[in-house]
Order: sequence, then C-alpha cells, then structure tokens
Amino acid sequence: MADGLDGVLTADQIRTMIAIAEAGSFNRAAAALGVQQSAVNQQVGRIEERVGRRLFDRTPLGARLTLDGEAVLIYARAMAKLGRDLRSHLAASEPDAVLRIGFSEDFARTALPTVLGLFAREHPHLRFEALSAPAPGPLFAALDRRELDVVMTRRDTRITRGETLWTEPTTWIGRSDIALPVADPVPLVLGPPGGALRAAVLDALQGASRPWRVVFESSGLATLEAALRAGLGVAACPLRMDLLDLVHLDGAAGLPALAPSVFVYERAEPARSDSAEAFCEVLRTAARLSLPADAGAAPA
Repeated sequence: MADGLDGVLTADQIRTMIAIAEAGSFNRAAAALGVQQSAVNQQVGRIEERVGRRLFDRTPLGARLTLDGEAVLIYARAMAKLGRDLRSHLAASEPDAVLRIGFSEDFARTALPTVLGLFAREHPHLRFEALSAPAPGPLFAALDRRELDVVMTRRDTRITRGETLWTEPTTWIGRSDIALPVADPVPLVLGPPGGALRAAVLDALQGASRPWRVVFESSGLATLEAALRAGLGVAACPLRMDLLDLVHLDGAAGLPALAPSVFVYERAEPARSDSAEAFCEVLRTAARLSLPADAGAAPA
C-alpha cells in the first residue's frame, strides 16, 4: 500500500467498496448504488491504483475480496461510521438544538423535573443551558438581553411580568419538633434581599405586627434547608415543595397567613427557535393537567 496517502478514499469510493463487498458482484453493487457497472469498474480501478494493490478477484460467480481488499474494506467501513457519527453530532449541536432556560429554585423543586422529563422525551437531542436565581429580577434581565429563551419563576409583586402557570398556597416550614406556637421575635431563615418569597414573609409579619429577627440568610436553597434542619428558625415555601426532614407548619404555629405563590413564565420575543415555543407548550400543558390553581391539589 502506498505511503503518505491523504484521505485514501473518497466518499463515493467508500460507498462503492462497501456495496461490492455486501452485494458480492460489481453488477449487483451497481444496481444497489443506482449507477452503471462501468462506473463501479472505474471506481475500483481508481482505488486499486491509489493504494497499489489488487482489491478484488473477479470470478464467474462475482467478486471476492483479496487480503488487501479486506484491509481496505475495514478502513472504508470505519470511515463510513465516522461520517455518520459526525453528521449526528453536528445535527445535535445546531444552534436551534440548545434551549436556554432560567428558573427560580422553588420552581426547580416543584414543577421543573416533570416539565424537563416530558419535554426531553419528545426532544431527545436537545441540549439545555440553565440559569438559576433566587429572585426573578436577574432572570428577566437575562431574558431581555436574549441570554435566555424561557424564564420560569415565582411572581414578585414588584415585577408584574409573565403569564400565570399556576397558583398554590405558601406555608411556613420548620423542624417537626419546633416549639409551638413560634415565639417572638420570629426567628427567620431567609433568602437574599430582593427575593419574592423573602418579601412575602416580611410583609406578612409586618401586617400582623409581629417582630422578627433574621437568624440565617443565604442565596442558596440547599444552605437554607440546612439551617432549617438545624432548627435555627422558620421559613416559607410553596405547599408543593417538600424539603428534607422539614414539615409544613399549621395554625398551631401562630404565624400569619402568607400570600399565595404564583408561578409564571415568559418567553423571549421573538423566539430564537421552535424549541422555545414547544417548551412553553409543555409548561402550559403540565400546569393545566397536574398543577391546578385550587390550593395545591396533588399532582396527577
């Protein structure tokens, strides 16, 4: 076989080699490829000239690979597979195959797993890029900069954007062994300033003339959950959001009622791809079927 070969076989020559090997004759290979037999003969002649070896033994019964032909066929099949793999990778990596989503952490702990599961089954080649934030402001700002395709978050009364997906009660949460009723000043475990849930908690306590003190503050839900599990204080969350080793506190806690949690979504306009609208349709369908607005019914 000649040295220093660049490329060795063209795409047409690769197809010709594989067709002859599978068909067992030049004539049948030509029929499978939809070309004249003379074209197959010419391709084989070019390949043999290129590699400097005879690749097929012609017999009355057809064509049989030589030892060198078998070696070239292995190369041809490997190159054909690499070509298919490359096309598949490029198809899955097209700009429209990336969906950029932004969400609040409470959305991630309620509806997001269901929505992602439903959507991924219908769009298995789509790649997600996600941004999480404790407050809706940064998410909508990223949406306006077209850094996101879709935003899903808890509505903040100070930012009246987005289409409503569902509404559910907001409840107080804490350890199961917390002393009830909760004494003043109410020990609070809170997210960072600017968060919608933090504002709802402080508004409710102020409206009830209840004093409070912030005992733990963090921008991450995991660290807030750790503080609550340690028994440092109480917090608030949507009814559907279950946190490890924590319970929803009832009226015995003596805490004021909280404003309901309203979850919304908004899509960038104009849409960057059909994937964004398809994702929004899954959001709407999931909300309609399993996230009813009637005080936190169990999901279907």
